[in-house]
Amino acid sequence: MPDREDNEGQTARMVWTDMETWEWQNLPPKYGQRLGRFSTALATASTRRIEARVTFGKNGLTGRLNTQGVSHPADAVLATQDGRIGVELSADGSFQARASQVFSDEQFIAAELLTDEQNRRSRTLAAVLNPGNGPRFPSEPKLMVWADPLDLGFRFDEGHRQLGAALVAVPLVLERPPVGTEVAVPSPFLSYRTVPGLDGSVASGLYDHRNHEWQLRSVPSSAWLHFKLPAVLLPLEPLRAKLTVQVTGPVGKLEIAGVRGKEIVPLKVWMDPVGTLSVEMDDPTLLQVTNGGILLKVSGGDPARPELTLSSGKTSYWRIEALRLELQGTTAAASANQP
Repeated sequence: MPDREDNEGQTARMVWTDMETWEWQNLPPKYGQRLGRFSTALATASTRRIEARVTFGKNGLTGRLNTQGVSHPADAVLATQDGRIGVELSADGSFQARASQVFSDEQFIAAELLTDEQNRRSRTLAAVLNPGNGPRFPSEPKLMVWADPLDLGFRFDEGHRQLGAALVAVPLVLERPPVGTEVAVPSPFLSYRTVPGLDGSVASGLYDHRNHEWQLRSVPSSAWLHFKLPAVLLPLEPLRAKLTVQVTGPVGKLEIAGVRGKEIVPLKVWMDPVGTLSVEMDDPTLLQVTNGGILLKVSGGDPARPELTLSSGKTSYWRIEALRLELQGTTAAASANQP
């Protein structure tokens, strides 16, 4: 129903036709900008659906966008629930999303200096991809592209020029590369969650995978993380990996451990870590794939120095602000007992 505030006593008519269309009549105009929800279904001129077919390679992902129905696509971003990658999009629809072009949490456009239009697009993407409350978007990987405005059926006065742009979320069709292909898996395609550990520890509350948030801590805490590989790449033989972690607060000690067989193997220890840290893992035996993913342990806090967070009756907190894994490996042939 329209907003009838300040129009009490005036008659308005809703006219509904046999053609399943309707309109309001005798409504006084409301001046200024007004927001409303609108949805519609559009058919493209092409018989092919708008989609992007992609595969993994040595430098990241490559693919092709069916651009029929999308006019002048630009500022493309490959988005998952776990991050975004800048996309180099060619005029013929081919594109590349390099593993080295993973965006930071605050970046949404692959440009160093943004135009006014790109600033608007960046703010729009931030509102769409980081809604705050409610489910995160997208539920499945999408190629987000900006294009010319779509014809949604609105008709304005003759001579008025339509401005703006359309944000199109294009479904991704992931295709498996041939056996023996070296692939780079960017961090947005390696989602992780806490799981029970090999040491008998239960899944801790250090990381909330539903909201993709690390929790504040004032005491030593640890978490076993299972990094899930894209199903299209399995089976995969890992070659090397890089773990990047960002911490704030008086954590005191930060430790990363891997698994070799049933043995827990320390990989890196930082004392009094600050800011963004990374560790290279080039021993494939510590990157074994179990249940479709890779298992790593993250421990924070220094039991020998409780005064770092508990001193003079005041509690200080530390937190892991961000953590991501990049992986390189080789696609393998399925064994005889695998489907």
